[in-house]
Amino acid sequence: MDKIKNHIGLIVVSAAIVFSTFLAANAFKNRNSNNDTINVTGLGSKDFESDLVVWNSSFTKKSSDLKTAYASLEKDREALKNYLLSKG
Repeated sequence: MDKIKNHIGLIVVSAAIVFSTFLAANAFKNRNSNNDTINVTGLGSKDFESDLVVWNSSFTKKSSDLKTAYASLEKDREALKNYLLSKG
């Protein structure tokens, strides 16, 4: 019975080493596997029609009077707006 008591610690340590080696080997084996992913190589395209286009623009005017420059900017903005609305 004493021999078994003396060897229980050795058996537990040996089992722990075997188990940890198994876990490390399994982790090393599966280190590059990607689960739950889709890998696609290639090119895809699809034509579509859009109902909305967002255009950014800017206007500049130089004038010695702020009110004159602002009025000129408003006039240009209205002219551009009317042009775009007339073209659909």
